[in-house]
Amino acid sequence: MAVMKFMPTTTIKNAFDYLEGDVDSNDKVRCHKPKPFHGDRESLEKIDQLAKDLGIKNTHSSLTISFDENDIKVPSANASQEEVDNFYKKYESFIQKEINNFRDQWFPGMKEGENFADYWNIHIDKGRLELNCVFVKMELTTGKQFNPFQPGQLNIDMRDHYIDLLNDRNGFDRKISNPFAIHHNDIELKEVGNETEFTLNQKNVIKPKKDDIQNYLSKQILDNKINNRQELIQELQKYGEVKFLDKENLPPDPKTGKHNYDYISFIPEGFDKAIRLDGPAFKKDVDFNELREEFHKHHKKDEKTNEYKLVNLELTDKEREDKKKKLETHRDYELKKNMKLMSKPKATNKNKNRVYLSKDQKKNKNSKKLQELKRKKDDIKKPNSMGVGKYGKQDKKPEPPPTQPVEDKVAIIIQETIKEREINNKEDGIKMKEDDKKQATNKPTEGKGNKPKEDSSSNKPQSHDDFMKSMENPGTNANELNSQVTSIDSRINSISSNIANATSELSSLESSPVPNVLSAIVSRQAKIDELKKKIAQLEQERQALIAKRNDLGDLLNQALVAEKYANGTYKASKPTINDTRKDEK
Repeated sequence: MAVMKFMPTTTIKNAFDYLEGDVDSNDKVRCHKPKPFHGDRESLEKIDQLAKDLGIKNTHSSLTISFDENDIKVPSANASQEEVDNFYKKYESFIQKEINNFRDQWFPGMKEGENFADYWNIHIDKGRLELNCVFVKMELTTGKQFNPFQPGQLNIDMRDHYIDLLNDRNGFDRKISNPFAIHHNDIELKEVGNETEFTLNQKNVIKPKKDDIQNYLSKQILDNKINNRQELIQELQKYGEVKFLDKENLPPDPKTGKHNYDYISFIPEGFDKAIRLDGPAFKKDVDFNELREEFHKHHKKDEKTNEYKLVNLELTDKEREDKKKKLETHRDYELKKNMKLMSKPKATNKNKNRVYLSKDQKKNKNSKKLQELKRKKDDIKKPNSMGVGKYGKQDKKPEPPPTQPVEDKVAIIIQETIKEREINNKEDGIKMKEDDKKQATNKPTEGKGNKPKEDSSSNKPQSHDDFMKSMENPGTNANELNSQVTSIDSRINSISSNIANATSELSSLESSPVPNVLSAIVSRQAKIDELKKKIAQLEQERQALIAKRNDLGDLLNQALVAEKYANGTYKASKPTINDTRKDEK
């Protein structure tokens, strides 16, 4: 079974640091090093910077296509390099075929290297085959932004169809979604190193509670005890508080035709904050008969264990043709959009240097300001004309440099990268393959392992005040807030490390023998006072960051569960959902 998942990386550098790093997201050393398959990191980073210079935001995307270990068996952690090499040789054509299928579906009409740039590498350290991709969302000949994975349910459905057909043509089991499932956010599911109090709460408290609620409600729905949304709400109210009941009768959005409150915000007994219950069973227009029918298509009850097991994992002919037709329609639409995108160069601001005059300036023909503005206007229209300089001399305005097409810039970037690599190979006397292996082995990851040394003269660390100023405006969605929380956590860890180093240095200095020379004594005391002041300042900054992190963490929780916080007191005598399940057993 193959699945496709996007990686929420804030910069293309972070994406590459993870994909090419010697350690995984938990700071665990990979048993098998990542293997580059296609593309060049340096070229892609330069193209990404060019996209930023052209004003493109969200310049890149990174994703993983992961294959189940039961479908493709990868070498064990103790396998020899020869076994690993033989595995790559065996699946090289399969990997290239799937990459070509991916490009044909999601980049129709575009040529790799001419219209878009991507990078692929392979991970097998988790016990499964993972194909990782990074691409820049800029069309290379026009400099325009494009995004094959637009947000919204339509694109999610297309991705599901694509993966279902990938599994089908390779004989893999397809992924079956539970119609009664409660959706989990990335923080609840992803394992990361240096867990914060917020992330630990999401994993150890919120996620298990969602699973308990899901198991209990699934049984009630399958037993026909819950048959509509109102009965679902009434059942939940036995074990806590359902928020925003005043929104239940709101009409759908007139523009989209959808309900904005298409979930349930629930505060379980013993919880202070609400949990967002989101999924097919919690939609406004839910039909529980359809959900039960969908569930029974792929689940069969075992009479001995009284548990449901997955069945009918292969696509039927009707399902296969329906998915193919939908994907072809979507591809045709994207093809037309891409052809239109590539046919016209990026528009420029024609009025960028235009001079505007007020009504008073236009009326007073003898105004010096008017004469000056008119001269500037003439200079703009005739850039090679002779203008009167500041001191009465005639200064010829230099011709502006000709604009360079985006495709020429991209070509130069690629050529420069190739030349740099050829020069390095000649100087070191190393073959290109050996050089690539060393790069894949030695490349550090940001925040994990050894960090590359930076030139302190050119890359000064951001001050505490500047950093806090950059965090004044909270993100508008979960991804932006998650990025801000991660940045603050990283800075807190850095400051904590600095405090530990300074404390250790202070302790060592205070325990050292007092010198006999007066100047040395004064110098020692000055150093001690300086370290104490530094530690106090760092601790003050750390506390400010922790407070800010907690505030953003609350906002992130609101964004993830889409609910407003409320305080309340509840009777302890009410049974919890957990208690009820145990009693029923």
